[in-house]
Amino acid sequence: GYAKTWADSFENIPNLYSARPPLEDFLVWRDLRVIDEIHWYGWFIDYWMEGGLLRDVFTNKITTPYHWNLLRQPSSYSKDEAAYDLVVGNATIVRPSYDPNCVDKVSGGCKPIQIISAENLIDHTFGPVENRKLAKALEGKHGIDEYLIDESIWECIWTELIISKKGMKTFVDSDGITKRDYNFSSEILEKMMHELDRLLTKYSTDIAPDYWFSKHASKDLVELLKAHKKSVKDEYDEVKLGGRKLTSNDFLGPRERERRTRTRKLRMLEAILREKGAEAHSRALADIEAKEKVDHSDFFNDLDKKLLLHRVDGHTKAAREGARMRKLNMTGQVD
Repeated sequence: GYAKTWADSFENIPNLYSARPPLEDFLVWRDLRVIDEIHWYGWFIDYWMEGGLLRDVFTNKITTPYHWNLLRQPSSYSKDEAAYDLVVGNATIVRPSYDPNCVDKVSGGCKPIQIISAENLIDHTFGPVENRKLAKALEGKHGIDEYLIDESIWECIWTELIISKKGMKTFVDSDGITKRDYNFSSEILEKMMHELDRLLTKYSTDIAPDYWFSKHASKDLVELLKAHKKSVKDEYDEVKLGGRKLTSNDFLGPRERERRTRTRKLRMLEAILREKGAEAHSRALADIEAKEKVDHSDFFNDLDKKLLLHRVDGHTKAAREGARMRKLNMTGQVD
């Protein structure tokens, strides 16, 4: 994250604008963020379906309020620093708890009244039905119902906005890049399908204690997830069969990007070998290895280690202080 104090800012002045990061490094970083976002996608759905139940983003395990607060500060705590096994412990039995905002600030809690698909809402076939679902969710609500127009003209309003495109511009009216311009490798698409399968399995079941599939919100969610899974699977098949040609600027994922980088280097060396001979080939290989070492990775690795040690020390102190306060509340004595 950014510097929190003047001293931190002053100490890091030498690092300010010292160099532009290579494009390749940015693409590697971006691909990893996309993989994290796949986990956040599933976590977001679980959060609302379960009424704000506190869960870890990456393991889906029930977590503590302390760990939850760390996860909500991604600019301050990295994924490794806020790892579940580090902060909570895989063997720890955690009592379920809920986001205080759901308890104190959301009437009726954070459980969904209705699930609306933005994609269906603008679809010319499914749009009127989705529009009606939205209106029904608002109907009868205090502070809203008195402003809700008559049911007889709900579809008319949808037609004017979506079909006739009257009113303000929306994302549907955007020009330029389309969804087709964003390509994902089979590696990332596999991770998407894995997360979708997890959600489909969970919300398609109708067993105790949740009886998910007996709830209308779960049924709507499952139908949307099935549609998303089909879309991702179609794209996956297209990539595997060569229908979508990936470039280095696409979302490749760590394994695919590493494979392409290795292949590119081998081709460079083969070309040098053909043109210059074995001796030049050896010199070129040594030059490439030397350049790879000058990437300042040691600096960032050392910094990560120092930050991690600092966070671990903070977690330990927080845990000790919590235990001390619990003992004080229970006995009135502290060691």
